[in-house]
Amino acid sequence: MVDLARRHPGVDAQLAGFDDVSGVAVYDGIWANFSLLHAPKADMPRHLAAVARALRPGGVLSIGLKTGTGEASDSRR
Repeated sequence: MVDLARRHPGVDAQLAGFDDVSGVAVYDGIWANFSLLHAPKADMPRHLAAVARALRPGGVLSIGLKTGTGEASDSRR
């Protein structure tokens, strides 16, 4: 997805982990499509705070999550 986005003029897409998100008001958008599923629940407040700081005013956050409880992974068959 990052490579596809970079093909558009003026787009500087980056692949990063949530601990790599830093800066204040530096991104127009952050796409976190189900990536937070892999973070421990205890890290969510820190990750979401970093994302909020990093977005410019009016920036867009796209986030995908699943419903449910706990931190266990889905069973694999």
